[in-house]
Amino acid sequence: MRKRIRKPAAFEERFIKSPLGISLGCTEATHHAEKVAYTVDHIYTPDFTVRHPKSALHYELKGFFKCDPSKYEWVRKVLQKREMLEEIVLVFQNGNTYMPKSRKRKDGTRQTMNEWAEKHNFKFIDCKGLI
Repeated sequence: MRKRIRKPAAFEERFIKSPLGISLGCTEATHHAEKVAYTVDHIYTPDFTVRHPKSALHYELKGFFKCDPSKYEWVRKVLQKREMLEEIVLVFQNGNTYMPKSRKRKDGTRQTMNEWAEKHNFKFIDCKGLI
């Protein structure tokens, strides 16, 4: 399979042919030839942590998801690499709350926080009616 070569956009093409582009040596350069991998480190602070001798449970209390919920999947991947058994437990104020940006299904319903947690194999507690 041949690798598809992307043609430079109009501005990029004008830049390559401009005196500045020529002086920088862009005429001999290959467009989008290099790829640079990078990562961004983040810090996760759980709402509560209960530590045991060989394990820890990180409780995250949620009324609703303000941030992208996939954040918790990334945190879980990091926790799985540690020596100590650590796990995130999502505690929902009302697990039947719709997920932000969820679309209506054919039956008219939308994905709830409980359904999202089940789908992504998170342990969770639904506090509706308990508190």
